[in-house]
This record gives sequence, structure tokens and C-alpha cells, in this order.
Amino acid sequence: MKRFASLLLVVAMGCEGAIDDADNQTSEGADEVRGSKQCRTCKPDSGLPAAGPDAGLPAGPDAGAQDPVTAVLVGNTTIEPVEDWETVGDADAFEYVSGAQAGKATKINIYAAASNQATALQVALYADNAGVPGAKLAGSSCAVSMPAGVAGWFGCALSNGPVLSPSTKYWMAALSTSGAFRWRAQDGSRGRYSYSTHQTSLPAAWTQTGTYAGFARSAYVEGTVTSSTLGSAVLSWDAPTTFSDGSPLTDLTGYRIHYGASSASYTTTVNVLNAAAVSHTISNLPGGATYFFVVTALSASGGESAHSSEVSKTIP
Repeated sequence: MKRFASLLLVVAMGCEGAIDDADNQTSEGADEVRGSKQCRTCKPDSGLPAAGPDAGLPAGPDAGAQDPVTAVLVGNTTIEPVEDWETVGDADAFEYVSGAQAGKATKINIYAAASNQATALQVALYADNAGVPGAKLAGSSCAVSMPAGVAGWFGCALSNGPVLSPSTKYWMAALSTSGAFRWRAQDGSRGRYSYSTHQTSLPAAWTQTGTYAGFARSAYVEGTVTSSTLGSAVLSWDAPTTFSDGSPLTDLTGYRIHYGASSASYTTTVNVLNAAAVSHTISNLPGGATYFFVVTALSASGGESAHSSEVSKTIP
């Protein structure tokens, strides 16, 4: 597999709009395009993953925000390229680490593949118990209704959802009560997947049947957060034009930004599906935290490069 020429990633930070910063950090790294690995009962989808909702926090003022804002608290907002499924009565839970902000959960969203046959889905959040799901969080359950055979994001509101802590491991579970549920996910070193067979409803305490490493389903939890300061991080890069051997790069289709509040732990992703893009702004980052960023390149065949070297910025 050919390797991309080095990517150069630059980050700048602003509190009242993005500003240039004299101490911008830069990094270089050779990136290798690699295809998705196959997972348990997975079937690859052709082409690149479609762009999901912006995984950054919603647009809004960058300074002085006192009112609650809606944010992605935990989960994966990227529409991933691989399809997997569970039959009726088999519950599953995916491991995620929450972002830098605490917040009260208000809605659970999950992506259904075009071949999905489930029309009624139970979803809930579970606490972590030494690497497997533990107790179901109070107020975290709701029911998703969706049409069979329609791809898209579907969700349900939480009337009194739990308050989620920052940088904390949670499990997001789903159980179909009508038709086989088919979702989108990505294999690789991106968390863990647990399943529990022969269920009629999601239990108060998870019953473990099996666990696999390396899954990240397209699903996320929205919630409300309050922050006295919100900031922006402006990322820019030099677009690769050749592979490392000097041959021309002809199938670049865009980029994927990965970031989080801990070094080498990227809890949020944003797709930039524009090969001509050389910058992207992540808005409404809660203050009082340092954010760490890497960028990857995407190819027309569905491959994703290795991470660039990491850069970081602190939002005061």
C-alpha cells in the first residue's frame, strides 16, 4: 500500500472568533492509506462514509455564553463504512468515552443502515464496570421508532436524562423488538462491543454474553451544557499531492479530524469531505480544557490514512 506524503497540521485558537496565534504548533507525519478491517458478521459498504452531523459543538457565540447549549456529550457522530446487525432479542452495547464537558443527556441518536428491518428499538446508557457494561443509568432509556429499509439518523428524547461526567467511559445499548437491526460501525482499535442474547427488554444490570474489541457504532448522545467561556480551534493543513514515493495522489476525497480532551484519546470526529479543503474550524469548545487534534486523509476507495502527529490548544 502506498503512503501519503507528509501532512502538515496547524492549530490556532480564539475566544471571540478564530485568531492567529504566534505559538501555533505544527506536526508532520507520513500517513498510510489503509482499508477497514472486517468485524464479526460485518459486511463492507462501498465508497466513503457519508458526512454525519457536525461532531463539533453546534454553532453559537464564542464568548460569554451563559445559557445552556446543546452538545454531543458522548458517542460517534460519523456515519461509518461497515454494516453489522443483531437479530430480535439480542441486545448490544458499544463503549465510548465522553468529551471534555459535563452535561445532562436529552436525546439518544442512532444510525440505521439502508438494509435495516427493525422498526422498534430500545436504547439506553450503562455505566462501565471494569471493561464491560454495568448498571443502566437512571433516566437514560427511551424507544426509537424508524421505518424499515430507510438509512438515516433516528433518535428519541429523554424526559429526565442523567448528567454525564466528562472524560468518562459509558456504554450505549440497543435492542430490537421488531425486525433485525442493522447499523453502521467501524472496526479497528476504537473501543469495545458487548452483546447479551435472548432479551425482551434492556435489563437494569447488563448480563454479559460476549465482548469483542474494536468497534465504534454510529450513535451518539446529545445534552445540555453550560459554560462561561467557549472557544474555537482553527485547524489548517497542507494538502498532500503525492505519495511518499513521489507518484501523484489522484484519489484524495477529503479529511477526518479526530480530537479529544486527552492526548492520544480522540472522542470526537468530524468529516471534511472536500478534497480541496485546507482548513476547518471546530467551534464552541468549552473553556478550561486543553484539546488534542490529529487529521487523517480519506481516499476514494474508502481507506483512511494513519494519524498525523498530534497538536493541541488550550481554551482558557
